[in-house]
Amino acid sequence: FRAAPQARGPAAQHWKQPVGGVNHPDAAPGARADKVATCTRCQEQKYLKGNECVDGASNCDQGQFGKPDADKGNRCVSCTDQTDGVTDCETCEYNAALAR
Repeated sequence: FRAAPQARGPAAQHWKQPVGGVNHPDAAPGARADKVATCTRCQEQKYLKGNECVDGASNCDQGQFGKPDADKGNRCVSCTDQTDGVTDCETCEYNAALAR
């Protein structure tokens, strides 16, 4: 069994599965043929919020902040995230000086 060749993504220049959607240069295919692909990274300047791409960090939900990341892709992160958040925090914003 050989994997089908992958298509090259738009301006962000990331590989994507042919099942990817709009604004999703990297999309993980569903485990079965009847499953929908999930977004794992958005185009530059957009933020991954759940399984959708939003325009800018200000569109992250309450209790989240927009974390810019040129390597892994921008994303909305929960204020209480174990890696980037703060325990028992309800509202937060990104601190560029601390990169979190």
